[in-house]
Amino acid sequence: MIGAQSRGNRHGMATEKQRTGSSEPKTRQELYREAQKCDLPGRSKMGRDELERALRR
Repeated sequence: MIGAQSRGNRHGMATEKQRTGSSEPKTRQELYREAQKCDLPGRSKMGRDELERALRR
């Protein structure tokens, strides 16, 4: 299709959606990135709810 927009960048790689506001709830990926910044242990095995609770502490 000519002129159709594709999901990805010009190199064919998928691009990540960016949140336009700071509205809750955050996605697991967003929470995981915050956990990385805080060096939260065990974050890779945590679900979204667990990450959210751990980051509140």
